[in-house]
Amino acid sequence: MERLTENGMALHIERLGESVFWGCENLVTNIIFTGHIIRKDTFYNCKHLKKVELLDETDIEEDAFYGCENLSRICLEDQKWIGGNIEKGAFCGCEQLCSEISLFQPIIEEETFYNCQSLLGIYLPQGIELEESVFWNCKNLKYICDRESILSIGRLSEAVFFGCESLSTPIKVTGDKLPEDVFYNCKKLQKIYLPQHIDIDDDAFDGCNAKKIHYDRSQVSLNSKLPINNQNKNQTSLKNDFVANSIGFKDFVVRTTIYQCSNKGHNIQELTAVIFCLTKKGDIVEKKVMAGYCQTCNLYYLLNTDYERLRKQYVLLCRVIDNTIKVNNGTGLFSNFNRESIMMPYGYTVSQAEELSDAQRRTILEFLLISKVMTKTEICSHLDWLISTRGYDKSRFKKAITKWREGRQFIENYKLNNSREVIVKRIFKH
Repeated sequence: MERLTENGMALHIERLGESVFWGCENLVTNIIFTGHIIRKDTFYNCKHLKKVELLDETDIEEDAFYGCENLSRICLEDQKWIGGNIEKGAFCGCEQLCSEISLFQPIIEEETFYNCQSLLGIYLPQGIELEESVFWNCKNLKYICDRESILSIGRLSEAVFFGCESLSTPIKVTGDKLPEDVFYNCKKLQKIYLPQHIDIDDDAFDGCNAKKIHYDRSQVSLNSKLPINNQNKNQTSLKNDFVANSIGFKDFVVRTTIYQCSNKGHNIQELTAVIFCLTKKGDIVEKKVMAGYCQTCNLYYLLNTDYERLRKQYVLLCRVIDNTIKVNNGTGLFSNFNRESIMMPYGYTVSQAEELSDAQRRTILEFLLISKVMTKTEICSHLDWLISTRGYDKSRFKKAITKWREGRQFIENYKLNNSREVIVKRIFKH
């Protein structure tokens, strides 16, 4: 089978079942699909198929375009395709696929874009989890989120970016392990941000020329190879070469001078810190700023002048503590905030004066989750508390309550791969 229409015209199709064109190696007819689901194995091994136009948010089932090595377009040439739910192996072996793709699903399954050698850019959501060999040998893939932004990735599986030699997007890893071959031969990857404690398996960075591998702290537990090509240096000098000061979402930034620590004889480090900031569009960027770090108190100090300069343009993705905040009874440096302030130090607010967009608020809530500052239950419980305690004056807090409810719905529907589902047999209300 070669053509389904006369004169080379595109064929309009509204519905397709499983394996409809399975093994039709010579099929060349361009297809415009107006349905919402491409079923499993629909175009399996259609080697000469070049173009299938899909509607935005179309779901692609397992191996739907497997082996379509000449498929280059799934939307119009000057457009970006916004995907629905894409299952494993959906575009496996589509060597010529070059359409820009934007995805919003929380997990991309194994081998989804395996050997898509012509894929240049794909836009992934913050906190994405990537299963085995998702982008294996996508050697022309340059960016995986908006340019100038940093992509936060949760769980990474083996060989996710194997052979992605053009990849240049800065990556912030929030998981606790870098598996084997995860960044193999990523020659142009320059910046990777890792959590304080992470296990790095053999060959995770083999062939990777990353010049800056940042850690949240200067002490990092490594199970095996250090992320550097020259293994002849001693361990101390390796860490000095590669450790930078990256202020993470769980860190405290205190708006004050450092006198309260220096007067006590504490060990103060002067440093240039990297702070992750949220733009008005909801993108994450890194900004460098002069700061101090007290090893005794385990706190970063940011001068108020520098803080105000950043705050005019961004939301800081770390916990900001003003030394004028009053605390109630209890122990610990910052353990006794008023309940209303639980999420405010991390930048979350519904105040109209702060002018946070809905996208910015969602990103902050998302970071609270993926950074394990709060659980889904804790966030929803706190938002419920805010709604219930402001309900007495609905006219005054109408907009705030609407935003809290929207935030609660977002978190309630947010998919966390490691969450458990249980059957509730009985509920006790106190």
